[in-house]
Amino acid sequence: LHAEFEKRDANHDGKLQASEYAQMMLVQRAGKSAPMLSAFDKDKNQSLDFAEYVEFVRVVAKAQMAAPAPKQGN
Repeated sequence: LHAEFEKRDANHDGKLQASEYAQMMLVQRAGKSAPMLSAFDKDKNQSLDFAEYVEFVRVVAKAQMAAPAPKQGN
């Protein structure tokens, strides 16, 4: 997870800003149902540090695994 976090941290400041957050595959896959960054920003600094990122991944990945698979077209 840490390597992925560092890859997403485009400006290498040790935090994921809103623009970096929006580019994450879990966020894009969730679409409009993706939680706002602020839902995981415990220290309210408008970014996610690594611990906040880990919590985000845990919650969103679990929710996506529980969601029904999209139906295939005929």
